[in-house]
Amino acid sequence: MKKVLPFILFLIVPCLMMAQSFSDNFDSYKAGDQLAKTNFRWSTWNGMPGTDEDGVISNQYAASAPNSLEIKGSSDVIYNFEELNYGRYLISFKYFIPTGSNGGYFNCLHEYGNAETSIWAFECFFHGNGTGYLKINNEEYNFTAVANEWFPVLLDINIDDDSVALTINDKFVKGWPFHYAADGTGLYDKL
Repeated sequence: MKKVLPFILFLIVPCLMMAQSFSDNFDSYKAGDQLAKTNFRWSTWNGMPGTDEDGVISNQYAASAPNSLEIKGSSDVIYNFEELNYGRYLISFKYFIPTGSNGGYFNCLHEYGNAETSIWAFECFFHGNGTGYLKINNEEYNFTAVANEWFPVLLDINIDDDSVALTINDKFVKGWPFHYAADGTGLYDKL
């Protein structure tokens, strides 16, 4: 399922060791670079870096000058955590939805494969007007963000305690059991 995801800055920190697991600073790339083609840690949904699925480094908008990652059209960039099944993790990034855009989208998966075998842990949809909704357990939870300015997104995932909490623009959105999926419940214990 293709979605539009405008501009992001990513940071993943495992809380158990209080050490950085992965972060990427898009300011360190050149404008025009394709992310997954340039950095092997990233890929695309169909494993095709360097194609239209790849995100492009852009200097049109930036939370910190000069760059951000632009995702639009058929772009579908992924970062594979490679089956984390214990511990506590923070996923943090900044998001920007330009006024007049179709909005944006991000998700996490319990299982990554193809469209038939992947299991979405949750899905988060943004509208171009600064509103959006979170989809978990086949239910939708509305929230407000902002349009045309950068805002933080924070996920606090504790696999051991079976919990997730989502904060958008410094406002708590929802907490839920980690084992839930976007389309129902299950016994999922993998990020």
